Amino acid sequence: MTKQGMYRGKRVDSDGKTLQEIKQDNTVGAMPFLYGDKFEIGGKVYIVLETATVEDVDGDQMLYGFAEVIPESVGQSTGMKENGTEIYANDIMEDVSGKRYIIEWEQGGIGYVGCRVGGRSGITRLDMLLELTELDAKVIGNTTDQPELLEKQT
Repeated sequence: MTKQGMYRGKRVDSDGKTLQEIKQDNTVGAMPFLYGDKFEIGGKVYIVLETATVEDVDGDQMLYGFAEVIPESVGQSTGMKENGTEIYANDIMEDVSGKRYIIEWEQGGIGYVGCRVGGRSGITRLDMLLELTELDAKVIGNTTDQPELLEKQT
């Protein structure tokens, strides 16, 4: 399923653990991303899966095929690809010089940007995502599965 507005997120496990607890158990990387549209109800975030169906049950429309996801793991597709792989918000990219960037939506801005990791403040400059892809920057991970990639660079 590839379309604008597509999201990905990691399923809340059956024990209801938080992302921090799952990271402590070292199991978050083993959990696959779920892909689809996103909706929020009652402070919880859900992904509607590709296999979702709507059925009529006693005159009411019922949606089947969605899953609760960890809010911090959710990222929207940027609509751009790197080497044929979709780029999502919260992905981490690295350019040919070794500089790393977190892909984020620029609030009040013009689109997705790469926020440079490093320096005293952690983020030293913004680069347009298009520039990063033109400079052969590669997706090397994401903030959910590989937070260690965000450590300050020398």
